[in-house]
Amino acid sequence: YWDFKLKWHENNADLLHDIICMANNLTDHDGYIIFGIEDQTYYVKGVPDTDRKTQQNVIDFLKSIKFAGRIRPTVYVKKIKIDDKPIDVLVVKNKSKVPYYLTENYQKVLAGNIYVRVGDTNTPKDMTADTDKVEYLWKKRFGMNLLPIERAKQLLSNLEDWEKSPTIPGFPKIYFNKFASEYTVTINATENDENDKKLTVPSIAEGLVYFCYANNCQTNISLFSYFKCTLKYSATILWECILINTNSCLYFIKPNAFYTLSLHISDLEIVDTHVTYYIKTDFNYLLDKFCDWYFYTNIYIPKILLIKNKDQICQTVLLFNDDIELKQFLCYTTINHNELEKRFIEQSNIPNQWPMAQKITYNPFIQKHIIECLNAGKVLVDWLEEFRRENYNVFTT
Repeated sequence: YWDFKLKWHENNADLLHDIICMANNLTDHDGYIIFGIEDQTYYVKGVPDTDRKTQQNVIDFLKSIKFAGRIRPTVYVKKIKIDDKPIDVLVVKNKSKVPYYLTENYQKVLAGNIYVRVGDTNTPKDMTADTDKVEYLWKKRFGMNLLPIERAKQLLSNLEDWEKSPTIPGFPKIYFNKFASEYTVTINATENDENDKKLTVPSIAEGLVYFCYANNCQTNISLFSYFKCTLKYSATILWECILINTNSCLYFIKPNAFYTLSLHISDLEIVDTHVTYYIKTDFNYLLDKFCDWYFYTNIYIPKILLIKNKDQICQTVLLFNDDIELKQFLCYTTINHNELEKRFIEQSNIPNQWPMAQKITYNPFIQKHIIECLNAGKVLVDWLEEFRRENYNVFTT
């Protein structure tokens, strides 16, 4: 799923062919075409300045090509230096919408031909891939080669494919996937027992504070209501989590992920804060999106209000695209810890930033701790956007 080239393609048909083969690679990885390095010896020569393409050049080119279903490979160009020599890396993202193929010839790249990459070999332009390779790609597209837990994630990304099962009024509510009815989501009311109350105390580690105290949400914990959200494959429970209603038109899946930061804000004071995050590929995030759809379509919460509340949440809760981005950002903030502390101090000096936090408790120590965590969350959310622009700048065609 990688290929080394001394320079960019002189013929765009060759570039197109390489991109399609990388997008249809059989390893289930992103593909990498690395320019400026000798293929056999790995000698780093560098890309001539007069022979470089930008990310936008590649994207505009792909947009001009007639792909089946108008579904194009997702690519971005990363420019790096090795031994002070410029290197371009064309990253072809691993997606499930394979196989990619054309509906109209582009020079010698033929319509209807499915090109793949096996090892270090591409399917020739005048041929189509072997039957077993094509079969694998279609299975990947429809999730037929996935384990149940991965298949469930794929199904949850298409909310319109879920239907409500006929049940008596009240709870539980059961939903099944129209194309894979063995996958179900059950939403059931639960009592506010002692276990639930442990989830609702002002514990920063639980992450609840970000949702309920940063925004105009119900601060009376005793009025919260709870639901158990269960994802099943046949009779097997794949995932189970708590859905919380703040009685302020805000429903969310309680995040179970956070990390701790120790910030030196002066010679005499160290602040320990907890930052909550979701990962888009995790079940908690996918089920949170599912529940947004459920309450909007069945309880008739105004969509604009639902979006507004979730937008407010995003001010203080990090949302990562995947585990790799999480690890890279954690590494980045660790390396630039002094800058993080500086930004935290600046954010903390903004007056009355979190007025709802003062209504939780009269305990000044708890108030202070909550506000510190909200400030840390706000700083990191803003910084994550900068990090993406500076380091990734991903474009999807």
